[in-house]
This record gives sequence, structure tokens and C-alpha cells, in this order.
Amino acid sequence: MEEKNSFIVISVEYVTGASLNPKKVWRGDMQLVKTSIGTFIDTLPFENYGKELPGYDWRQHIGGLPVTNFYISKSEADYPWVKKKNISTNKDFSHLPNTKNQIESHQQKSEEEILKLISGGESSSLELKMSAVFGPGDTESVSRNKGKFQIVKAIAGFSNSKPGGTLIIGVDDNLSITGLDKDFKEKQESRDKWEQYIVNLIGSKFKSDFQPQWINQYFIDISDKTIFVIDILPNNKPRYLDNKFYVRVGNVTQLLEGESIFNYIRERFPKY
Repeated sequence: MEEKNSFIVISVEYVTGASLNPKKVWRGDMQLVKTSIGTFIDTLPFENYGKELPGYDWRQHIGGLPVTNFYISKSEADYPWVKKKNISTNKDFSHLPNTKNQIESHQQKSEEEILKLISGGESSSLELKMSAVFGPGDTESVSRNKGKFQIVKAIAGFSNSKPGGTLIIGVDDNLSITGLDKDFKEKQESRDKWEQYIVNLIGSKFKSDFQPQWINQYFIDISDKTIFVIDILPNNKPRYLDNKFYVRVGNVTQLLEGESIFNYIRERFPKY
């Protein structure tokens, strides 16, 4: 199998081994690792299966910088193995989440939870956008620029707010689920390419200043429509977007300037 030099981790899901193996002989849980170059499997962190290397905690790279120093090999499942090279032999689990259950910060909301959020409309912890490609504007160029900006601005605002928040893409101003078909069409009719567009957008704007453990993103299919959910956890220090400071105030993302930034940071991040 051809080996790639790097990839970006998009999402990590814990699934039963039996669900991945046609022969139903795998009894332990596995990681299903979705990346920019494909979907792979791995054992849980530090756990072994046969002669394979121990599992690696891929969740720490979700939405982050490209991962290197790994190899891919065939498996009996529908997906190939992905293994991280040179894993430390020190099995100190104190820095890892509970590997038997997905950590709370990276749990996906259910369809019922999402519908309840949408029905309540935008709030201090919820932003709704119809598109991540197109925004308001009289020309296509303006519309595209605003489409990108409205996504990263919402992420910055929730990141700096005390409770964090959720951004849902594929819902219009009337709280109707419109889906992402138009967005997908702009990305070669591919939801994978569209998701990679989101990952690259976030990475290019926040770079290493925005750590992957503070964000969780996933698709949800509701009836015949697909929406995209981004859960943003609050940061432990202020985050700027293009040297500007945004916060969530009520149901809007607000730009702070001058002394207002200092006062907000002093109260929100007292240890900073």
C-alpha cells in the first residue's frame, strides 16, 4: 500500500471491533480515524492487537497540524491500519481521557439534541449558518470572503467566551434545515473535500494557536439533509483572529476594541 507523508486528523470515533471485522473475531474496541487521506483503524491508545504496534491517541490531533511519522498497512477490516511510529513505552495514562468511552468534550450531539438546539434559535452558545462557502454580499467574491470569515469569527467568539458554544452549518435564518448540497457542489460534489476545506480554513486562520482538543466537528444527516456541527470549547487564554478580538455577547459575535479588550481579558482570563 502506498504510504503518504502526512495527513490531518478530521475525527476519531470509538467503535466495537466486531463492527469493523467481517469475521467478527475482534472483541475489543477500536479507533476509527478519519483523515484527509482516508479512513483508518487503530487499537485504543497503548493497546495491542496481534503483532501490530500499540494504539496511539489520535484524538489529540483532531483539526490540528499535519501528522507525520506513521505507517499504513492492510487489515481484515474495511479500513487499513494506521500506526504511529516511535510511541513512548511509558504507559502513563494520566494524561489521556478514559479510552473506554469517548471524552465528554469530544462527544457528538445526537440528532434529538441538535434539533432541540436549532428550534431554540441562536443564543449565547449557538450560532447558525446556512453556508461555509457563501455569505452576504452583492458579488461572488464578496460573498465567498464573508462565507469563510463568518465561520472563523464564530469559532473565535465562542473560544473566548466562558462557556464555549456550538456552530451549526446548513440552517437558514428561519431555522429551517437547508443542508449543504450547494456547498458540496462547490467542492467537487464531495463532503470529504468540503470537510477538508473547513479543516484547512481553521488551520490557516488559527494555526498552532488553536489546539485540536478545543474543537469537535462532525456531520449529521437529518432526513435527506446534511448539516455540519462544530463544538467549540472555551480556551484557557485569549485567542485573536487576524489581530482582532471577538467574543460572544448574547446571540451575536462582537468585536472588542481598545480598553474593552483589556477589561474583558482581565475578567475572563484572570491567570493570563
